[in-house]
Amino acid sequence: MPLKSSFVLFLAVDDGLFKTCFGQDDQWPCRLESLDENCSRQDLEAKLSEKPASLVIMDTEECPHFDVVKEYYSKGGSVVYFGIYGEFAAPDALSREFGVQWKFSGYTKYNYVLSETGKRLLGDAITEQQYSKSNLLHVPESDRILKPAHDDFDDYKEDCDSDEDDETIQEKYKQYQESLDSQVPMASHRNESGGRITYLGFVNGDGNIPKFVRALCCGTKVEA
Repeated sequence: MPLKSSFVLFLAVDDGLFKTCFGQDDQWPCRLESLDENCSRQDLEAKLSEKPASLVIMDTEECPHFDVVKEYYSKGGSVVYFGIYGEFAAPDALSREFGVQWKFSGYTKYNYVLSETGKRLLGDAITEQQYSKSNLLHVPESDRILKPAHDDFDDYKEDCDSDEDDETIQEKYKQYQESLDSQVPMASHRNESGGRITYLGFVNGDGNIPKFVRALCCGTKVEA
């Protein structure tokens, strides 16, 4: 049953594409509303004054009234960047505009798991996502929501050269972990005022991806 008192606001976003990936209106725990690229500054400010659960954008340079978006974030609002197209420069632009430390790191497939930060935000009813392709970021550990699953050390060791000593294998395992941890499809940073900027790098709605996205955008927990 949707939370009628809460809504997600799309600003100059292809909301049809977004819903195809992450769920149609009746699948969301809150309402979905849209403003197009021709909306007035007053229209945007009026909608933001109603305190949406999050504001979804798809661009930084062409987003209308972007100064209003940044002010909303600086005062505690939640901004979500829909990164389906994976522009290489987008993470740098988000870093510059929102004061984060994000870099584009690749476009490939992994099995994913919620990080500890992700579990605090979204709960632990569902913690895994099947093998799927995404636009990926390198971000600080505290900003990682979903990250590639690791082999445990024993499984990793079985695949190593039997002539290598344990110290060498442990160092290689550490490098393997660090490499995977820099391939993040869903990142979120919280500022000092409680505002949040989130990056969604998913290019499809496979498996549990829609549940993660809907919960994060609406400020709810994932349900099994």
